[in-house]
Amino acid sequence: MQMSNFPYLLSEFCCIRGMRIRVTDILEMLAENVSITEILEDFPDLELADIQACLIFAARRTDFPRLKNLNQNA
Repeated sequence: MQMSNFPYLLSEFCCIRGMRIRVTDILEMLAENVSITEILEDFPDLELADIQACLIFAARRTDFPRLKNLNQNA
């Protein structure tokens, strides 16, 4: 994955490959229906793999283990 964390650059936000482009900025643009093509045009240093890495990063950050239902009879 091509993510970097530089607390001295952007207040501890995860950035893409050491650039000052926050993962959250890319995810928010995707959530607002900005096309991948438009994002790549707006940020010429980005590659498709960077956007895919943002999505994988988000998926892994929200993949919490499920707790067993304690009310279930086992």
